[in-house]
Amino acid sequence: MAGHEAVLLSLAAAALATVVLVLALWAAAVVRRLVLLRVHAWAHRAAPHLEVRGTALLRADQIARSVRTLVNLVVAAGVALALYLYAEFVLTRFEATRAWGDALGRYLVDTLLQLGGAALRTVPQLFAVVVIFAVTRLLTSIVRTLFDAVSQGRFTIPGVHPDTAIATRRIVNGLLWLFAIIAAYPYLPGSDSAAFKGVSVFTGLLLTLGSAGLVGQAMSGLVLMYARSFRVGQFVQVGDLQGTV
Repeated sequence: MAGHEAVLLSLAAAALATVVLVLALWAAAVVRRLVLLRVHAWAHRAAPHLEVRGTALLRADQIARSVRTLVNLVVAAGVALALYLYAEFVLTRFEATRAWGDALGRYLVDTLLQLGGAALRTVPQLFAVVVIFAVTRLLTSIVRTLFDAVSQGRFTIPGVHPDTAIATRRIVNGLLWLFAIIAAYPYLPGSDSAAFKGVSVFTGLLLTLGSAGLVGQAMSGLVLMYARSFRVGQFVQVGDLQGTV
């Protein structure tokens, strides 16, 4: 008799869980519909447009579409979690399926613990990345102020002329940001994974192959600039072309 009562209690608990699941799914559908209606109304009334010289780079309907996709993803994730918890609860109510329910529960807990641990481990690394880029941003601001003063004649640096100060500033800032990226790379989450390293090598290979001609032209331009063969305002002739620098 006690066994029959336990089965009846398990069936009642499963039925109650089913009712709760149905109500939760209905509430999720209602909330999703209301949110999508608000997004649709917002897109037609007050959504911003991102335009550059009259060219729309990001329209209101694109923003609304992205928000709708995000809402659908959140709702789908919530529904999947609800179904998972429902299956775990119902399976643990019955003796024959309790092992399966316990396995589902342990898998969910282990996954959450792993994700939480990974998130906690990345916090110091992300903090180091933020500090590196903040310091680099400060240094580039100082370099900009310094070389702008040189270009305007208000400050002098040995070996740096006013007409090459702007180019030198860009080179120094580029080297600073390159150093910052190199210094921050080991602290990026997943930087030690094989996939991350493969993408980095592939990107470097593409840049190497695609920038060969660009690097040659850039070096030629730097040689002309720092040799100071031509100055602003001079009338020059290069081949068949004549003009003022």
